[in-house]
Amino acid sequence: FDEYKALSSKTIESLEASLDDVSEQLKTTQRQLRDMFELKEENQRRKEECKRMKQSLVKAKAYTLHKALNATVAASKSQGVKMQRIIAHLQAEHAALNNALEEATAERNVLREELDKYHNEDAAEEQLAETAESAEILRQQLESCVEERDA
Repeated sequence: FDEYKALSSKTIESLEASLDDVSEQLKTTQRQLRDMFELKEENQRRKEECKRMKQSLVKAKAYTLHKALNATVAASKSQGVKMQRIIAHLQAEHAALNNALEEATAERNVLREELDKYHNEDAAEEQLAETAESAEILRQQLESCVEERDA
């Protein structure tokens, strides 16, 4: 009986030690499991935060693009108005130069007619040459102005 008692005692001690080991392993496994769930939750929170940050970045880029586009549209409108003013000014200048050219041509023609009336050929030829030179110089100046304006 003493042997049985000693053997039972050792078995009980061995079982208690095994139970303690299993209990310790269970506690370790539970801690690891809790840590794993906490890490999983932390990972999920970080994924959601990354997603929100990406969305925020997309919105910021879209806003920046929108601002740049609006600035470009405004600058384009302003440039268009300036170009319209320049065109109107050049058209008015073109019309004025054409009128001046027509007046100079008409004046040259009148002067030629007056020269033709002179009886004295020498005086008429001399006066005609002077008038023609003056008219030609005036015509060249007007054509030069028209060319500058058209360029």
